[in-house]
Amino acid sequence: MTRTKRFIISLIVKVEFEIQRIEISLGHTNLLLIVKIFSVIHSLRFISTPQENDTEEEYDDHTLMRFATARSFRLDKTKEQLIETITWRDLEGIDSIPLPILNPGTPILYPKIYGYFGGNSVHKTDKEGRGIYIERAGYHDSKRLAKYVKQEELTNWHIRCQEFSHRVIMPELSRRAGKIIDKETVIFDCEGMGFHQLHLPSLTLYRAIAELDQKYYPGRLGKLFVVNAPFIFVKIWR
Repeated sequence: MTRTKRFIISLIVKVEFEIQRIEISLGHTNLLLIVKIFSVIHSLRFISTPQENDTEEEYDDHTLMRFATARSFRLDKTKEQLIETITWRDLEGIDSIPLPILNPGTPILYPKIYGYFGGNSVHKTDKEGRGIYIERAGYHDSKRLAKYVKQEELTNWHIRCQEFSHRVIMPELSRRAGKIIDKETVIFDCEGMGFHQLHLPSLTLYRAIAELDQKYYPGRLGKLFVVNAPFIFVKIWR
């Protein structure tokens, strides 16, 4: 094995690139894939605008890998999404917003929003050290949520929840695991779910949240489990 091959493979191991989905070997095809990955990550290091001078410090290999994976390692699309995310965080002051903890800067509306959800929390970790996020989706009061909460309010609440997970929970889990933890395992508990939750205004709210996650928080999902799903949910999912 040449020094170049060893270096490239060690880099991929370091950033934990979806190893379970790619069988790394020294074959010609896989080596070309690894070289492409290295090239994309290396190129992203040179993204620089007046607002992005701290990119090198804040966006490490793990972060760049998540963005690159989300865009199938197309360099132009990855750069576009990364720059949009950096610009959005800067314009919206995302890094300085109060997090949903015991903080006097947190809007009083947020505890009320929690009341419309069936309950959610991060409970323990999986075998890889990732937090297990449990969402009791079957008990969401979707109609009241759509009636009393505006899209902007729900979006701002969700952003704070995401930031709390990424800036507080994941760094602590990384410290405990002795490695970078930047994904989570999600369990959707559908017990209690029924047609009453197929409410168009609330589905519109949820869709906007999903689009925001895909755009600004790519690659955070490690594994997804759906449990206690009713028959209609299974048919729709398929």
